[in-house]
Amino acid sequence: MLTADLVERVRRRAADPTQRTDAPLFLLGHTFAGGKMAIGPQSGDDLDRINRSGQNAGPLPPAASAATIAAAEERLGFAIPAELRQLYLEIANGGFGPGDGIAPVDTLTTRYLEYRTDPPNEPGYPWPRRLLPFNL
Repeated sequence: MLTADLVERVRRRAADPTQRTDAPLFLLGHTFAGGKMAIGPQSGDDLDRINRSGQNAGPLPPAASAATIAAAEERLGFAIPAELRQLYLEIANGGFGPGDGIAPVDTLTTRYLEYRTDPPNEPGYPWPRRLLPFNL
């Protein structure tokens, strides 16, 4: 389980729209810089400007309920890792964290089940059992 101090630090960061996520998805695409292709923002100032632009300005979703988690675990056929479960129950049902944020529980569950049936990678390489695609 996560310590109370760590949960509180994550809660504070998630509540701040400028720090809620690390890299909005559109930043990971190609951009032109001086006529050449480059990946992502060209400086930390660009990233700060974009994060303050309102990309994450909406409220966080409410925390997931124990019933929502239990239904997801029933569909998955296994328990969601304790730390991720704790974040869903104590912070929000997704929308914060690394990259563009943690996926809501229902999205995580649906995506996992789809990936197990039709993996997004090379044919012949199944999606690993119990590997949850938790990032948006």
